[in-house]
Amino acid sequence: MKQYLMVLVFGMICLIRATNCQDEQRIDEIINAVLACRNNPGLSVTVVKDGRVVLSKGYGVRNLQTGEPATNKTLFGLASLTKAFTSTLLVKQLSEKTSYHVGTNVYKVLNNSRLFNNTLRSIYATVDDLMAHRLAIPRNNFLRLSSTLTRENLVSRIRYLPSTGAFRKTFYYSDLMYGVLTRITENIGGQSWEDLMTSYILNPLGMTSTTFETRQDHGSSDVATPYVSENGVLTPASQDFIRHWELIGGSGSMMSTAEDMAKWLIFQLNNGKTPNGTQLMDLQDFEDTHRPRNMISSKYSATGKYFTRPKIPVTTSNDGYALGWKTGFYRGLRMLQHSGTTWGFASLLTLIPDENLGIFTSMSGTDIGYFTRLTLHNFLADIFLGETPWLNSTTICSFPRPWHNNVQSRRTKRAITMPISPFLVTNLVIYAGVYRNEAYGNIDVVITNNRLRAIYGIGEWNLNPTSDTKFTAVWQKDAPRLDFVFTFKKTGTRVYSLIPGFQKSKPPIFYKISQTPGLIG
Repeated sequence: MKQYLMVLVFGMICLIRATNCQDEQRIDEIINAVLACRNNPGLSVTVVKDGRVVLSKGYGVRNLQTGEPATNKTLFGLASLTKAFTSTLLVKQLSEKTSYHVGTNVYKVLNNSRLFNNTLRSIYATVDDLMAHRLAIPRNNFLRLSSTLTRENLVSRIRYLPSTGAFRKTFYYSDLMYGVLTRITENIGGQSWEDLMTSYILNPLGMTSTTFETRQDHGSSDVATPYVSENGVLTPASQDFIRHWELIGGSGSMMSTAEDMAKWLIFQLNNGKTPNGTQLMDLQDFEDTHRPRNMISSKYSATGKYFTRPKIPVTTSNDGYALGWKTGFYRGLRMLQHSGTTWGFASLLTLIPDENLGIFTSMSGTDIGYFTRLTLHNFLADIFLGETPWLNSTTICSFPRPWHNNVQSRRTKRAITMPISPFLVTNLVIYAGVYRNEAYGNIDVVITNNRLRAIYGIGEWNLNPTSDTKFTAVWQKDAPRLDFVFTFKKTGTRVYSLIPGFQKSKPPIFYKISQTPGLIG
């Protein structure tokens, strides 16, 4: 009798959700297989179709130590899915609170004509140039380790970051530019970005559980623990590190639940209307957020390399970039999509507007190459589009095999600790001092227990020499572990600069300004 009642209840739930129970069982099978084979502790998923929530669930656990299950009310990190929220907020503000629009020059909005590293960008860059990653300034993400970085001074620091590509002709993804957009929202609204987001967007949509890494205590509520892979072992990422990393706000600091994200999906598919039918923002402004402004080269997109025919049965493309959205196609259907990757969380959101279909997932752990997220969304899209899925529980785990057999690992390389050379030990004093970069601030290099240690903001590294100029920088704080190669430049016995491996293209150069380490600046 009890078993009969369980089946009856499950059937009623399926009817309420307008989900075929057989399909939901297939989805459960696939997602549980994915979590096991990809080593992701927990996952949150929601699917909306024709204005209704057809799937909203949690899978796995929110914490490996306690074994507490993840549910559709568990908070997961959104990472860069936050960018579409930030763009929506700012477009709404510009329209309602100012005489500006997304095509307005940034220097006019910020009343600052020295924003970037040259006159061309400083004078002509517009708000949507920042939103669509058209500045061609390398990412420089590890500037975020600085202990003195704020939303206010970020604007003055980015002018020292060199550009490497052609303005408005290349795609250079940039979290820092969304930090600048965050500051613009605050200048217009007179409140913190978090408060503005809550009052302008989240409350009208009924997203009352959605919050921010800058304010979230991971131990105080139903929130998934962020896990990073340290030498193949899942390790909780430091909450203090994540909170500091996300200080710039609008690039990736939001957290949400499957239940709340269903409301965001419906809002996006319903032309910007709230649940009660109110137009939250001007329709033309809303549609403008979905219009592509930039083209994404295939080398910047996992879809271009691993998800296209003829090798893959069905093509997924991300060819354009709108205002916080990638644009492309799935099965020939127009698609809006964006991924989010941060320390301990991997998320993805897919909209197929012509079929009124939206899919959201976020998982704890890692997702190398976006393989887990993109394959799972392809499978879910097929189910709710009424297509025969081209993936199953075996191939979704083996992907990109058997279609791509020569797949190189994209895992983060870790620096190898090397023995200290006796010659270098006797000369450590020539490396010690304060090194400065105008955008990043100061790196202190000190001698501790007859070895070099570098301190930059919230980061500390032991420096182990592999030659008289190159040192492996081994992270000394809690996870995530960030190892680099630090290169010193010298003439004879005089060391005059330091280049940490924070950035491959146009790496920042820190020039020695003092023999005696001082305060981080």
